[in-house]
Amino acid sequence: MFETLATKCRKVIASNIDRYPVESIGSMPEMEWEAIVELKYQMTAPKVQVQKVKGSNLLSDGRKFPLFPEKFMKEVEEKNPHLRSSTLTDELVWKDCVDYKFKVGGTSRPAMFREPWNIQVERLKSMAKKMENLSLRDGDNQDNSFDQSSFSSSSSSSL
Repeated sequence: MFETLATKCRKVIASNIDRYPVESIGSMPEMEWEAIVELKYQMTAPKVQVQKVKGSNLLSDGRKFPLFPEKFMKEVEEKNPHLRSSTLTDELVWKDCVDYKFKVGGTSRPAMFREPWNIQVERLKSMAKKMENLSLRDGDNQDNSFDQSSFSSSSSSSL
């Protein structure tokens, strides 16, 4: 199999990327960053496909640890803001960082991590639209202004 010089260079960079100063990644365009992350992901994939069991410590692809530590990714994105918008690193790296820190199905996992982000965003947009429609419909029929005097008299009587 013939490998180009560019492919060989990417392999060297991918195998040692977390050892380079994060500032050196700054000159890299997002597409090149994603190509290197994907290559490292493929190079470090477990040789044997393991069946993921619910409640196990295995991450995506049967990994025991994320591709890069959370600290490294935070530094990369802090020093190189143009790499923050990479959806590939969200899927291949950040998802595993979250699953590593908050075990899937575990008690410490926040509710907001139970579903993918894009599903949560769509759900919130849908709820906001429904609330907007409700407020527009209710606004035609009644006055929704806040009367502070009725609130203070009712709250003082309950004390």
